Amino acid sequence: MSNPFQATRRTLLAALSGAPVANMALSLGVEKRTANLLSLPQARAQGPDGTIYPGARLYAYVTGSSEPAPIYRDAALATAHDNPVRADAEGILPPVFLDPAIIYRFVAKTSAGVAIPGMDLDPVSVSASGETSFSQVSDSAVARTIGAKLQDVSSVRDYGAVGDGRTQDKAAFTNAAAALTDGGALEVTAGVHLIGAQPFGPARGNVHAFDHAVVGDENIVANSEFTGSRSTGWELSNFVSKNPGISHAEGSIASAKCLVAVHAYTTYLISVTLNTTTAGGISFFLKDKPVFTAGDSSVVSVGPNTYQFAMFSYTTDGTVPFELRSDTKWAGSIGSILVIKIQREAPYDFFGISADKKDFDSIFGIKFGRFMSGNIAIGDRLTSALLSNEAAWNVALGSRALSTNIDGQENTAIGTFALEYNQSDRNTAGGYSAFRYNTKGTQNTGWGYKTFGRNSVGSNNTGVGFWASMYNQTGSDNSSFGSRAGYYNSRGNYNSAFGSQAGLQNDGGTANTYLGAIAGPYTPGPTTFSYSFSTCVGSESKGYGNNTTAVGCQARCGSDPNSGGTAITTAATAVGFRALAAEEHSVALGGDASANEIRSTALGGNAKATGPAGSAVGFGAIASANSTTVGSEAGVNLIGANNVSIGSGANNFKSATKYTNVTAIGYGAACTADDQIVLGNTSVKSIRAAVTAITALSDRRDKSNVDYIDGKFAAEFVKSLAPARWEWDLRTPVKREGGDIGFIAQDLLEAQATHNAEWLELVNDSNPDRLEATPGKLLPILVAALKSALERIEVLEGRQ
Repeated sequence: MSNPFQATRRTLLAALSGAPVANMALSLGVEKRTANLLSLPQARAQGPDGTIYPGARLYAYVTGSSEPAPIYRDAALATAHDNPVRADAEGILPPVFLDPAIIYRFVAKTSAGVAIPGMDLDPVSVSASGETSFSQVSDSAVARTIGAKLQDVSSVRDYGAVGDGRTQDKAAFTNAAAALTDGGALEVTAGVHLIGAQPFGPARGNVHAFDHAVVGDENIVANSEFTGSRSTGWELSNFVSKNPGISHAEGSIASAKCLVAVHAYTTYLISVTLNTTTAGGISFFLKDKPVFTAGDSSVVSVGPNTYQFAMFSYTTDGTVPFELRSDTKWAGSIGSILVIKIQREAPYDFFGISADKKDFDSIFGIKFGRFMSGNIAIGDRLTSALLSNEAAWNVALGSRALSTNIDGQENTAIGTFALEYNQSDRNTAGGYSAFRYNTKGTQNTGWGYKTFGRNSVGSNNTGVGFWASMYNQTGSDNSSFGSRAGYYNSRGNYNSAFGSQAGLQNDGGTANTYLGAIAGPYTPGPTTFSYSFSTCVGSESKGYGNNTTAVGCQARCGSDPNSGGTAITTAATAVGFRALAAEEHSVALGGDASANEIRSTALGGNAKATGPAGSAVGFGAIASANSTTVGSEAGVNLIGANNVSIGSGANNFKSATKYTNVTAIGYGAACTADDQIVLGNTSVKSIRAAVTAITALSDRRDKSNVDYIDGKFAAEFVKSLAPARWEWDLRTPVKREGGDIGFIAQDLLEAQATHNAEWLELVNDSNPDRLEATPGKLLPILVAALKSALERIEVLEGRQ
């Protein structure tokens, strides 16, 4: 990155050898005329971009002109030096001695005569003490000697490094770093340097003279322990002074306020010792503004009943009110509050500021080095600000990323506020405020704007997407992929949400799976649900209740209790486009299939189980209470109970028809009255079975008021019967060809009326438009008539 301040880390001689130093001026007096060495042992012609210039030329002129000025090879000024001085094949310049009586100008050019950027230095002179000094071109710059400037950089060649790929250069590297007592740049020159078994090539690094950030002990709260009869210096409201300490009982909002002197753009550590008897909330305010927003949790427990927070003052400056505030629920006692100014934050190795913003309020830089134990931080001054030696192998990119991470290891935070309050290990967060309030959660991964933004202690979570699992705080082992996926879940575990707004309103549930856009329970507004062991697969698939499975676009189990519906408590399964399993133990399988009542089952497209324990199987099949329907469009408009309809179109009626305890078996079979069994439709010509009779219950013990049929009545009734033969001409869509024999229903009704024998029930007239005959009931009449006839025959035979 471009750095306009690199000159502060390099010596004048390094500048003269081609280092990237622009607009540098040199000046001093000339009382002594002793030669002064103007060269490092390994000064190199090198440009601002690191380019080395073999054969470069260094020209010496009289200040302010292009008139050549003499330079020398020795301190006695006896042997003149070539002007220009030429660099060797590695860009190394030979020693150069200056005449103290001359004020010089130096210009460096390539071997082709092209000026090297930043290498026109004027003036350069020698001090009375014999040391060359310089100052930056600025009214506010101060003069420094070459000797002091040499302390800003150290070359491993200065301490005997060979760089031949064979010689061990570890001692030279160690001594070069140790020489930078105040920290500075360490130059690794050309060649291959062996440090143990590890080879190093040309490089420039930084050595720090410190080990880690320091919290310090500057407490800005005057009466941290609330001593005095009324906690001197504190303004208390609903807090009771205990001298020392203060206490609060639940039921009211409490406040403790004092004045503190803060500095703008400064980091502070709030340390609170308290004892909680009733759980609630405590918040902090600086100059009447909350230190954290509502619901944020960045507390770090550092010991028994002691908790710490990081606070940044931003533009707040001067003496301002600092306030501790309790909500109505929290009860307990507070022993002390300290607000400690951070003595030393983790500093930059490189930093940059914009051309129009040079007051250092908004600088951006890079931090790395041995004191950070393998950590790298790029961002503003708060990025990894509190890192210590215990915080190792972290990467922070972005303003305030990992800013309060003190001892967390192996974390990666990319984005402004990413993992800002982290205190734990092995988290990866990318995106604005991703895992911002994570404190003790470990092994989390999140990518996206505010992904898991409020997570505090939840672990093993994975989220990708805009606001994915935004409100998760304590939930663990959750996975959220998609915009607002798992958005409101704050404490649920083992949940998976894949798709835009999948699992949006689940909060607190366990082991749920939501796959598809807006999959999962939903109701308008911020209301949340706490269901467990549910699976919703498909766009807008919904499971209201526990142990539900909804698979298919708009498939649903249960109904929204916030709109007067009923949630499932045991189990329900809906599979198919808009499939519905509305009640306990209901199953719906098929597009638009619906099982509306408890223990109901609907299998097939548009199949509907409308009553409890109803089972409908087949396209458009309908089953009412305790009924079983099997077949395409069977049971349509049959609204009674305890019915069986088997076959395509069985018991299919044009309008609502209420029958109870009926059974229709076969294509188009339809019952016409309660307590009836119908085998086949009107086209059926025969019923085949291995037996020739139907067995019916006839135990005398199950009968009363037995009255045997009179033979004479039977004979008279038989004489009124009119057996017939006909050709079928059905009035139904289903036609029947051919003829048949039997009795006409109207003739049977007339015979019953003539003999006052309606009790025979030979005709079913429940449907006046379709009379049905039961000729089988004539068997007892025929037997009685035959018996009467036989008796008369025996009498007649006896007369003969």
